[in-house]
Amino acid sequence: MTTERWQLVRIRSRLNAIVRFSSREEIIRALTRDIGVSGIRLLTEGPLASGELIGVELALPDRAQPIVFTGEVVWSKSIDGAVVGEDESAIENGIKFVTIDPKDREALMQWVALNALHPNLGDR
Repeated sequence: MTTERWQLVRIRSRLNAIVRFSSREEIIRALTRDIGVSGIRLLTEGPLASGELIGVELALPDRAQPIVFTGEVVWSKSIDGAVVGEDESAIENGIKFVTIDPKDREALMQWVALNALHPNLGDR
């Protein structure tokens, strides 16, 4: 796979994540919507502030230790019909990787590569 093509690979995913805020002492749960080489989309119950740095722990299946990274919130928008918690509408947040351990990045990219489907197959 060429480097340019790899940069575009994003897979849909529903993985559990924990978000820690650098600006306040709060921890929230989130779900991933998709994962790519440069970042992830997270579903949360409320919007995350654009530009905010967050700590994320991402649970991968069959891996005892979570993937841990610092990300920057790039954007946040409401998603119609998506639900994260009970009776709560979901907010979709674009998160860019800022710092991630090279071993964690490698494990995450291996998981993405192993779970990537042809774009049309993911809708069936």
